[in-house]
Amino acid sequence: MTKKLFFLFAVAVIAVLGWWVWTRSAGDSRLPEIETSLPAGVFATAPAIDLEDVTEGDGDGEAWLTIVKGVEYHKVEAHSLPALAGGYFYEGWLVNPKSAEFFSTGKMRDLGAGEFYLEYQTTNYKDGYTKVVITLEPNDSDPSPAAHILEGEF
Repeated sequence: MTKKLFFLFAVAVIAVLGWWVWTRSAGDSRLPEIETSLPAGVFATAPAIDLEDVTEGDGDGEAWLTIVKGVEYHKVEAHSLPALAGGYFYEGWLVNPKSAEFFSTGKMRDLGAGEFYLEYQTTNYKDGYTKVVITLEPNDSDPSPAAHILEGEF
């Protein structure tokens, strides 16, 4: 009886660990399937990071960054972000932590219910830009990043 219980417990632990690994895989997405301009499967083996809310809010997210055939691809999925007030938007940035240089990867798409999505691609790859920042931006002419909301680093 003890061996049988131990076996069942071991199978349950393996199943839970398998599920956890599967849900954290690079291809995992908590968003519904959305229309994208990126090639299918480009992020299947890409490194992924978790984005953490730096405002003590409830937001979180995931980011992917990879280079395939000379093209840099970047994707961000953000969850549980506060609703946007009029005249504001969320914007993505890639930052070089050593030089503090940064560039915008674009405005995030609002999918509703606190879910936001960003995709970016370029053939002008910039080495060392390993930090991902999501900011809350006023709709003004200032090109610099505003209030940081989510951050993570590859």
